[in-house]
Amino acid sequence: MPSRDAPEIASGFRPQSGARARDFMAVTANPHGTQAALVVLEQGGTAVDAAVAAQMVLNVVEPQSSGLGGGGFMLYYHAATEELVAFDGRETAPMQAWGGYLHEVSPGSNEPVMPSPRASGRSVGVPGLVAMLEMAHQEFGTQPWSSLFIPALEVALGGFAVSPRMAASIAASADALRVDPAAAEYFFTPEGEPLPVGWKLYSPELAESLARVAAHGSEGFYQGALAEAIVARVAEPAGGGTPGLLTLEDLAEYRAVRREAVCAPYREWEICGFPPPSSGGITVGQTMGMLQHFKLSEMPPQQLANGAIVPQPRAVHILTEASRLAFADRNHYVADPRFVPLPNQEKGGLLQPEYLARQAARIEDNRSLGQAEPGWPGKGGADDRPGLPDTTHLSIVDGFGNVVSMTTSIEGGFGSYMMVNGFLLNNQLTDFSPRERDAEGRLIANRVEPGKR
Repeated sequence: MPSRDAPEIASGFRPQSGARARDFMAVTANPHGTQAALVVLEQGGTAVDAAVAAQMVLNVVEPQSSGLGGGGFMLYYHAATEELVAFDGRETAPMQAWGGYLHEVSPGSNEPVMPSPRASGRSVGVPGLVAMLEMAHQEFGTQPWSSLFIPALEVALGGFAVSPRMAASIAASADALRVDPAAAEYFFTPEGEPLPVGWKLYSPELAESLARVAAHGSEGFYQGALAEAIVARVAEPAGGGTPGLLTLEDLAEYRAVRREAVCAPYREWEICGFPPPSSGGITVGQTMGMLQHFKLSEMPPQQLANGAIVPQPRAVHILTEASRLAFADRNHYVADPRFVPLPNQEKGGLLQPEYLARQAARIEDNRSLGQAEPGWPGKGGADDRPGLPDTTHLSIVDGFGNVVSMTTSIEGGFGSYMMVNGFLLNNQLTDFSPRERDAEGRLIANRVEPGKR
């Protein structure tokens, strides 16, 4: 059974004992989400079935982090075939976007170019979550699609108590949320105060949207009333924000993508992660590929006199330097693979063992790399966009040995702060570089381009 404790506020930490399960297990960021997954698993559903149910509940109880208006990445291990599949539901830029889309003015204008804020229509990409979940469910789900929405509908219509984490998030973003009338009505009391901990919150409008997707699948989201509402809000954001150029065609033509996972050896292990346009699989694989050239087992953590366990400084230094090198490559080379091929791809790309051995040799004991240079200097400009730390993750193992590891997001906390039909729209396009070229005039791999993830 899931813990009845409310989740911690963002960035909180609490020591907890480990948990074991005999048949199946689900871990999400909210007890309601975990309970929804467990119900599906108890009924014999697969990990994908449980992930769909849990994610829809998280849209209700954790709207600041993910939902229908965002996207995600799912890794799925199919036990029967020992296949690892990556489902890509990342948002895409509108087809009318260009390299300077994230700025306030269009090409040819004489006005000063100012970055477009995340609350503008320019920050909103085509949501990919619904298409991704539907694709995964069609291949690996066993329970009826519509039945997986029942837990979310029950929570949305029956109400739920606002958690400490959600209340703290609302209070921290109160000024931005007040700008959008729909968001202000939903996240504040009738007296205009941010919803407090324990407030019973009902979500009938979101329930209508969920019911539409339950009945009609992705077609009910990417076409018709919901699609029209999304396009209208992006074109006329509240508070005078810059209008976006998202169209009904952008939504109707969105497709999730089935990809191969990125795998790399680490000593006796094989570590697998999500491929581009995510940088996670490559960056972790590179870091571990460099670390295996060091005898970390000879640098165990030390116990201090007060009982505290601390890592050895040399081990910390080596891990930090390996991470610097991996992120330098990430910031220069990793983007939507349909637009930007990785360097040296024909020989293993950024995970080629010989390349990682050369990178590891750059790590010295007595000095730091500082701002590390990428492995192929001069190939492209560095992406310097700021990172936003809001997202959600769930891990599920079903009774058949199948495993889901899924990360979903609307980018920043509360996304673009714009609410449509009960759910928040993402600001995921701010994950692109706001500039097309770097200071030296080199094209940046992760620049905005039409239809790019």
